[in-house]
Amino acid sequence: MYRGWAAQGLLAQCPGGNCSEVHVIDAAVLAQLFLSLPAVDARTAWSQIRAGLRDPLPFGRLDIAYDSKTKEAFIARTDGDLGMFVRTGHSIRVIALESVVDAARRGFRRVVSAGRTSAKHIDARHAGRQSLGEPPGN
Repeated sequence: MYRGWAAQGLLAQCPGGNCSEVHVIDAAVLAQLFLSLPAVDARTAWSQIRAGLRDPLPFGRLDIAYDSKTKEAFIARTDGDLGMFVRTGHSIRVIALESVVDAARRGFRRVVSAGRTSAKHIDARHAGRQSLGEPPGN
């Protein structure tokens, strides 16, 4: 999954095939967007929110509000943020990402703590599975 999205330019390539926690979180968020929105809207939303995920790295509340009429996506970290976005009168899709990011982070750290890899990276083959909180498999 990760390599395919990276080949399409949706995700950054993992240097030397080793993905960091940031790579895994990006894959988790992108996967949830594809599960929650039509593919074209998921790609549009991702292009708009991707950079904002790093400022700061997500901890705690994280929602994406997507306006399907204007094709605009917004990051919401508080109820106040979310309230500003849903007052447009348009149909807004809210995608809750806190548990998705937490699961990706836990999965990444589980692999690292098991000594399967360095303290900062996992193999790109397993990044997609970790982003969904799944065990890496063989």
